[in-house]
Amino acid sequence: MENFDFDEWVDTWIDYHNYDSKSKEAEDHFWAIETAFNFGYDNPEMLWRLILEVLKRNPPPLAEGMLAVGPLEDILTKYGPLFIDRVEKEAAVNPKFKDLLSEVWEDDNDDEIWRRVQKALQ
Repeated sequence: MENFDFDEWVDTWIDYHNYDSKSKEAEDHFWAIETAFNFGYDNPEMLWRLILEVLKRNPPPLAEGMLAVGPLEDILTKYGPLFIDRVEKEAAVNPKFKDLLSEVWEDDNDDEIWRRVQKALQ
């Protein structure tokens, strides 16, 4: 991706959640949400980086909640077998990530992936 600024993306993704979704400000920030959605299909490694970096920046509660039911849920649903080991390891050493993981919905997760998510939460 040409001229892609990771830090700007993370900041903009967080900031988007500070605005009313119908506002001009939200519209101006929506590119970050769309980029995350696209990475959920095309580049899950970037989505994983987004998740970890957003958490480091202590996002507001709404942004954190959306991180769980958006990017983290997408990673588990679409790429669970590739990421579940990392998810388990991160939950074991990062209490903020473990809290985030507790907000993920089962959605269309594979039964084995969901079982491992539940175990990581114990």
